Amino acid sequence: MDAEIVALRRSLHAWPEVSGREERTSERIRRELAACNPSRLITDLGGMGVCAVYESGHDGPNILLRAELDALPIAECTAEIHSSQVAGVMHACGHDGHMAALIGVARTLRDRSPTAGSVGLLFQPAEETGTGARAVAADPAFDGIPSDEAYAIHNLPGAPLGAVDVASGIAAYGSVGLRVTVIGSSSHASEPDRGCAVAPRLGALAANLAALTPESGSRPSALATVTYLRCGEPAFGLSPGCGELGVALRAQTDKALDTLLGRAESLCTCLGEAFAVEIERVDSFAATVNTANEAVTVRQAAHRAGLSVISGFAPTGWSEDFGLLINRAGRGALVLMGSGENQRPLHANDYDFPDELLAPMMKFWLSLLVVRGVLDA
Repeated sequence: MDAEIVALRRSLHAWPEVSGREERTSERIRRELAACNPSRLITDLGGMGVCAVYESGHDGPNILLRAELDALPIAECTAEIHSSQVAGVMHACGHDGHMAALIGVARTLRDRSPTAGSVGLLFQPAEETGTGARAVAADPAFDGIPSDEAYAIHNLPGAPLGAVDVASGIAAYGSVGLRVTVIGSSSHASEPDRGCAVAPRLGALAANLAALTPESGSRPSALATVTYLRCGEPAFGLSPGCGELGVALRAQTDKALDTLLGRAESLCTCLGEAFAVEIERVDSFAATVNTANEAVTVRQAAHRAGLSVISGFAPTGWSEDFGLLINRAGRGALVLMGSGENQRPLHANDYDFPDELLAPMMKFWLSLLVVRGVLDA
């Protein structure tokens, strides 16, 4: 195991930043990449994004590999020496490990230049909110980064360490969040009929939204999850006249998500004329769809790297904005790599990316470049 890459991962873990505010992380990555002598180094992509491009000067595939800069607004609850030093923010999704592994690839490319085509190492901001890939793709500077194929790895708790699963087709669900504000009018708790009581309507709406999930099981094709409810105060003399709820909508395809979204918004707007309803869409992700040939390439690269290839985990129920970069390139794949059968789940407040996964992840990336003929074996 590369001790310097482990130290980098732990340092990134200790100083996390939320989506859109990755200044320290972006600057740290910029310094690391500058030391790896890329052909070009592009900064401020879509905000805080950084991309190192290694060019061979010869014809061949132009491969884009992506990692994520951002962390989550979660208070960490671990006793590790490298635990988050930023109150209320932590790397609970493993982006610290994804970044460190891709820096390991940059260090290899410093010493082993591509022999065909090019390699772009993209460190993308704001993945967690679904806005980062969109901002990067819209940045004019991104037009100058050649990418015929785009790949990303996400670690996968519950799967054997270093094992690779890749979907041929749908890899991650599309999703959108709805922030629903319901406004009635308050009254004395002894006379709720003299106001427009919001609490009963909000509770019924939450139940109706949750019932939009069309099937049971661990991986339904569509899913509506009520994520929060806010209504009233800890007082007993007031029937509240305003409340808010959040619901996350997910579906395997963008078309199915649009259908689910229409049904959810219809429920929200049918609360009666006495209530005003405001609906805001947030954290919107298109479905991530892998292209078939690139899924085959991933399996070939995993076999060459000596990693086991498994199935049954993809597609994931969570969402990824990487699908937009696959669409932009025209081809690509989101790769799942097991982070351990006993690993804590993503977004848990005691999650920590396993250092033991860094070497298999770097080995896979380099194997992929060899399989695509961009790097000599």
